[in-house]
Amino acid sequence: MARPACAPTTARPITPPSCSTPTATTSKPYAWIEEPAMTQIILHHYPDSFFAEKIRRILAFKNVQWHSVEQPMIMPKPGLTALTGGYRRVPVLQIGADIYCDTACIARRLERLAPTPPVLPRALAGLAATVEDWADRRLVSLIGPSVVVARMATLPSGFLEDRAAMTPGLSEKALRFAAPHGWPQALAAFDRLDAQLDHSAFLLGEGFTLADAACFHPLWFAKSVPALFAAVSARPALAAWFARIEAFGPAMPGR
Repeated sequence: MARPACAPTTARPITPPSCSTPTATTSKPYAWIEEPAMTQIILHHYPDSFFAEKIRRILAFKNVQWHSVEQPMIMPKPGLTALTGGYRRVPVLQIGADIYCDTACIARRLERLAPTPPVLPRALAGLAATVEDWADRRLVSLIGPSVVVARMATLPSGFLEDRAAMTPGLSEKALRFAAPHGWPQALAAFDRLDAQLDHSAFLLGEGFTLADAACFHPLWFAKSVPALFAAVSARPALAAWFARIEAFGPAMPGR
């Protein structure tokens, strides 16, 4: 099966860090060792994937060159599962023969490859990772059902059955039950984020971090339903933060 065409960006290529003696500011053991040379970063994803948007925002912030291979939204995904040994979720990062699955793993690999500007600055790494875990699990679980229910009529045939294969118990009935319970809690989370952002440009200060990327992507998913995203727009600091991150660059290379 032919591989889909890759669309390169025009951003700067990654320059591996030079070998030098480690200093007291080294963030991890052996961080000074030169990364192997590589020709390209490939992201396997599809445009509507909100977890992929988390990684796309990091790539845009770091302004690195990457290539897009769009994968199907639902199974079968022969071009992906053959590459990953059966893993079917997106996004997947490919660098040469090396494959990275799960956005937490991908984000940290990108941080090693392109450490400047950082998304895990040493002084904030633990807090950023804690917020990331909350957003990827809790915030997604509060927002996701309402978005999927609102978009139910436009989802591709077999979508819920496909996702149920990864999430036992998932069904239209379960989503419709969860949505009205989760959304008020999502609004409370929006209030807390808005209050935090009233004092700084980003969640952990004046610089974008992994915490911002993780909180951004569930809200980006909600943007596909204007009636839901109105709750973000109604909170000035949160809306300004969202626009600030969108302004990093296009979500897809060449677009």
